[in-house]
Amino acid sequence: MEFSSIKVEQLYIKLDKKLIVRAKSLVLPKAQEEAFSLEKSAFLIDNFLFIDQLFETIHIEQLHHRQEAYMLYFTRNTFFIESNSINVELQLSATGHNAFDVTIIKASINSLELELFGKASIDLEKESFSFENNFKLFDIAGFSLIDIKNNLLTYHIQSENFLHQNLTNLMNFISPKVELDPLIKAWVHENIVGEAYKLEFLEGQYDLKTQEYFPNSIHAKAIVEKARVTFEPTVPAATVQTVGILLENDQLIFDVSHAEYEKKSLDSVAVSIYNVFAKGTGIIVDLTAKALLDDKIHKILHAFKIYVPIVQQTGATQANVRLDIKFLPFDINATGKFRVFDG
Repeated sequence: MEFSSIKVEQLYIKLDKKLIVRAKSLVLPKAQEEAFSLEKSAFLIDNFLFIDQLFETIHIEQLHHRQEAYMLYFTRNTFFIESNSINVELQLSATGHNAFDVTIIKASINSLELELFGKASIDLEKESFSFENNFKLFDIAGFSLIDIKNNLLTYHIQSENFLHQNLTNLMNFISPKVELDPLIKAWVHENIVGEAYKLEFLEGQYDLKTQEYFPNSIHAKAIVEKARVTFEPTVPAATVQTVGILLENDQLIFDVSHAEYEKKSLDSVAVSIYNVFAKGTGIIVDLTAKALLDDKIHKILHAFKIYVPIVQQTGATQANVRLDIKFLPFDINATGKFRVFDG
């Protein structure tokens, strides 16, 4: 059976108190790509009152749209939608002529390894949307608040503790989509490897119409516990009790506490990456320590082409080493100050 450009197979309609509709297959016409709008993307919600008043159940085994087949089932204000990529169960309740509360009982997007549940409020007339949910993304559990007004999405995300492998999976997914510099990606999840991570908050905005994500306004804070920090791959890593990571004003700032290198305590470690999203990305590493200037210390100094013609057997050296490393084109400016104490 075919209506205009819509094709239907094995259509069954029964009228009891309401309509019961079943179909084996429903093929929708190919839609032209259109700019996002909340109203256009919410067809079921926009027509919910009409659907709920007329239909007892709607069951379409295969709804074909944009090269994917969906199973759609509706009964008693609850929608079930399944395909190879998504699985959604949600309930709608009208709060006005064009306003609804939505309970998302479960939703999953396979490509993101994303599962979530929560509640949303939608006002189609005002084109506003608010959503709070618990989620699991690449096995990272957390909570998010999302608001949409006039195509501008504002988000707040926080997480529970998670592991390094979870972060690696997430970074491998995100970095090509935001064109993140490989060395920034390395510092986020390769140069710093911790036993536990926690995202305290991630906040920002995203324009659904222009797909602009306003990188300079992204603000985030995370904590890494019991970490190994690699400053240069040819020398041993430092061990750190905690690393605080702050993203603001296009900078990643690492607050390192209780650091040791080769069992030598580092008085202070300051690391920051500038121009995270802009061109001219680089990293500044500032290390201060008072320790014996022995072969272990010389090894890390030589890795950055700093040569001090002293090897101590006793005493200590107050050392400050500052590295300014530009990524593209690669360039390193290393400076050091050393004050030797005898005995």
